Amino acid sequence: MNNKFKPNLKRIIIVEGKKDEEVCREIISTNKILGDDEFEIINSKGINKLKNYLKFIINKQRHIYHRFTEKLLVLVDADEDCTKRFEEILKCLNNEIFVLPDKPGVFSDRKGNRISVLFLSAPTMKA
Repeated sequence: MNNKFKPNLKRIIIVEGKKDEEVCREIISTNKILGDDEFEIINSKGINKLKNYLKFIINKQRHIYHRFTEKLLVLVDADEDCTKRFEEILKCLNNEIFVLPDKPGVFSDRKGNRISVLFLSAPTMKA
């Protein structure tokens, strides 16, 4: 996993795997959904590593994320129950620096300097 962090980036996208990263990059470049804003895509290389990244790396570096990041997008495959996966991801992010969404597919409203979160679950993307 790429643990390199660029603290000047306002948007962080963490994806479950290589295909998720490819699809995400294609959507962003084709639709210009982030405009000119810089972003970093982190390929976690699996759901367990993604959850561990969210729990431990972000929590240990929360002062960096809290200071520089405005939005976090989490993109995972929907090869299991989407509701269950959503709840698992929320548990990983449950701390004072995140504004957690009520449901998948919608960014949470940013409150103060807390990080807004969007959870997306896509159909399974096999290599």
